[in-house]
Amino acid sequence: MEREYTSNLHCTSCVNTLAPHFDGEEKIDFWSVDLEDPKHVITVEGDISPAEVQALAKKAGYEVALRG
Repeated sequence: MEREYTSNLHCTSCVNTLAPHFDGEEKIDFWSVDLEDPKHVITVEGDISPAEVQALAKKAGYEVALRG
């Protein structure tokens, strides 16, 4: 399932900090960040719950919220 999240990521350095947490999660098939979007939207595909995505982001020091 694909879900979008708003985030407090600001730049590619933020994305690089988040990457090991998302890349290491086997429930995530694909993820990307749109830093051009004012809400810095993260798209996550996979069999992972919004709560799990939020917990991974929090471990990396970021906040995300399910968009919509």
